[in-house]
Amino acid sequence: MRVENRNGRVNFSSSPPMALAVLILVLLFTVAIGSFIVLYLGNSFGFDMANFGADTGPLNTATDRNRLRLIAGLNQIFTFLLPALMMSVLVYKKEALSSLRLTKLPRIGVIGAGILFMLASFAVAQVLYRWNSQLPLPDWMISKENSINELISALLVADSPAELFANVLLIGLLPALGEEFLFRGILQRELGRWTTSGALGVWLTAIIFSAIHLQFQGFMPRLVLGAALGYLFLWTDNLWVPVLAHFVNNGLQVVVQYVTKMDVTQLDAEQSAPIPWWLVAGSLALMAGLGMHLMTNKRKQPLHSHSPDRADST
Repeated sequence: MRVENRNGRVNFSSSPPMALAVLILVLLFTVAIGSFIVLYLGNSFGFDMANFGADTGPLNTATDRNRLRLIAGLNQIFTFLLPALMMSVLVYKKEALSSLRLTKLPRIGVIGAGILFMLASFAVAQVLYRWNSQLPLPDWMISKENSINELISALLVADSPAELFANVLLIGLLPALGEEFLFRGILQRELGRWTTSGALGVWLTAIIFSAIHLQFQGFMPRLVLGAALGYLFLWTDNLWVPVLAHFVNNGLQVVVQYVTKMDVTQLDAEQSAPIPWWLVAGSLALMAGLGMHLMTNKRKQPLHSHSPDRADST
């Protein structure tokens, strides 16, 4: 569909296929630049970038770990945050903040409900992880996931509060901003408009969100977590809610590992105790109740002036 304004120029913000095409081009551009910078820095710091993640080498000092954090942080910025910001400026222009639903801060009660909804989904995700990890997968998938887990393990090591703070920024804040701006704020919005279904936009985005992480044994649980974040955006019409929920989910895991000194990336699903059925049932009931509360709260709120381009939430 080609949508033009009065001057005959293509209006990207009114055409989901065109907006998605721009997003792909922007992603290719920023990822290419980011890859060059990451490669240059990694080689300068002495990392084996040909096997980055599979063999980062010993990281026995805070200096080495901080160098790895810098590389990982830049990779996050160029892969998620920067393309989301560029896309917003190119496509939505002056309407960028309002199009991404960032102009209004949510009420404390809505934030609390969103965070609790996200935490409740963790029990469901753990059950799915146990099932997903038992599926037969090709060796290359398992090798790729092990490589990523080794990299995350290296990043999560923290011997001081300063390193803990750095990890909260790297693993908590940066993904919460970059991934939510890109996936929920842009991709889910455009897919929802294109398919005229907000729910379909949520699940299509969740599939892409999970697949792009290349952690195949955790595909199903990350799919559920992505859908949970997507529904938080759909139900609240405010991107700050999934951003904060994402930040708390990731940041809490960083803090737990720092306090317990337990590597959360190396948990064995077969050896760990299964989640009790009553806890899963309770989590699902809590999620259903919170979802109803957020949907009811949204209906009571005045519509945004630009809300007609939103896909219906059903």
